[in-house]
Amino acid sequence: MGESLKGWQAMNLNDVRGKLDVLAANQKQLEWLRSLPQADFLADVRNLDSTLHRLQTSIQALLDIAAYVVGSLKLGTPQHTADIIFALRDASLLDPTAADNYATMVAFRNRVVHLYNRIDPGIVYEILKKHISDLQGFHKTLAEVILRHPDPSITKGPA
Repeated sequence: MGESLKGWQAMNLNDVRGKLDVLAANQKQLEWLRSLPQADFLADVRNLDSTLHRLQTSIQALLDIAAYVVGSLKLGTPQHTADIIFALRDASLLDPTAADNYATMVAFRNRVVHLYNRIDPGIVYEILKKHISDLQGFHKTLAEVILRHPDPSITKGPA
C-alpha cells in the first residue's frame, strides 16, 4: 500500500521543530494509554480512537522528518513512504533490523488510514504495550542524523 510522494513540499527546520512538538505531545498521551490495563483500555472506545490518532500522527511526523533528512542529504527521491526508510537504511543511517521495524510502522499507519474498519483493538493494545520503543528509537535516530549532518543550504524558515 505505498503512497506516492509526488507533491510533498520541502520542509525547513521550523517544520521539523513543529513535528517534534507533535511527537512530544503524542508520546505523553501514549504513555498514559499504555499504562491502562487491557480491560480498561478496551472498555472505552475513546482509548482506541486516541491511540490510533496518536500513533498515526506520530508515525507521519517521523516520516515527514525522515523525508526532510532524505532530501537534505540528497539520498534520492522516494516514490512511496516506505522508500524513505529504505533510503536511510541504504545510506547506512538506519540499522537494517530497525529499518524493517520502521517499515512495519509505516504499513500499520497505512492500515489505519486506509483500512480503518479492519483494525483489531487487541492488536492496537499490543502495539501500544510492545512497540512504542520503535517510535522513540526512530525519533532518536533521526535527531542524531540531523545533528551529525547539518545542511547549511536548508532555509531556516521565517524569522
